[in-house]
Amino acid sequence: MAEHACTKLKAQEVLLINGGKSTPCVIVTTNGCCNQPILDTNQEEADTVMILHAKYEADRGSTCIAIHSPDTDVLVLLLHHYRYIGAAHLCMSTGRVTLHTDVHQLIDKLTKDQLNILLSVYCITGCDTTSGYFGKGKRRVFKLLTESASNYQPLFNLGEELLLSDLQRTACTRFVISLYGGNDVQTLQQLRCIKAKSSVHPRNIPPTADSLNLHLQ
Repeated sequence: MAEHACTKLKAQEVLLINGGKSTPCVIVTTNGCCNQPILDTNQEEADTVMILHAKYEADRGSTCIAIHSPDTDVLVLLLHHYRYIGAAHLCMSTGRVTLHTDVHQLIDKLTKDQLNILLSVYCITGCDTTSGYFGKGKRRVFKLLTESASNYQPLFNLGEELLLSDLQRTACTRFVISLYGGNDVQTLQQLRCIKAKSSVHPRNIPPTADSLNLHLQ
């Protein structure tokens, strides 16, 4: 299979193959293939392994890197890690009819405050490994993010420590309250009571504080 892949590559192209957790990474070029121990990883998700591969190639001097994936999670990861990857031109393609997204151009359209919390906000509102909120799609989430990113900066390092800080928990709670339209409400319990009295569908009632805390953990 690797020999067949070699015949399809151009001289300047490199193919990285990784089967997942605890499997060696194979580098394929027109000269053949070899293992690269530095890329061996215990990461379970291909989404994050792609970031590792992109960083490796950028460190080797590649200035233009293209990643093909149908997953929005990958795009958010690329936006978050762009400055650490270090490639001048980073793009993502998706779909059978290939659509290109220039990550470096998207970066220019986002403020520092927005980039700081983009990944955290994306994760707490639903991704491959976390649940979302009924009826609260990513368009609504992104609108809130772009309008009020400066209000939620304690989220920038969410997940880096095992335990949540009080600032992180408060910022997450405020974000969820705003997501449900409760800008003038102080607690989730108050918002839940207001929503219940307005006879909204039970699925449109925000989570309890305990449920949200478990979600964040």
